[in-house]
Amino acid sequence: MRCTSMSSCAHTIRLHTLYYYYHYYYYYYYYYYYYYYYYYYYYYYYYYYYYYYYYYYYYYHYYYYYYYYRYCC
Repeated sequence: MRCTSMSSCAHTIRLHTLYYYYHYYYYYYYYYYYYYYYYYYYYYYYYYYYYYYYYYYYYYHYYYYYYYYRYCC
């Protein structure tokens, strides 16, 4: 499709240049937050693992405490 005038061509170029930088900005914006949340996603499961680890041992020692308190004291 040919331009009807030079002003319409310049307007189209400016519009596409604007959207180019617009999407360029958001590309790096989400690129940054992608690795940001990927980083914390890793540590989330890291602490999630240790949460259940200590949760397990908490009840483990709790029942041993209860057992010895009841039958040995």
